Amino acid sequence: DRENKSVLIMASTEGGMDIEHVAETTPEKIHKITVDPNAGLLGYQKRDLGLALG
Repeated sequence: DRENKSVLIMASTEGGMDIEHVAETTPEKIHKITVDPNAGLLGYQKRDLGLALG
């Protein structure tokens, strides 16, 4: 995430190569997680992402 100068994971069940189109038309289907590079991806973040993606 250049704006916040942080590591960002973006995931969606929609899109594939057209993720920009998904971001424009249905931004609620894109899930974002900010990751602290010192701590790594935490357990609760993995769980939240899994639940969000189904």
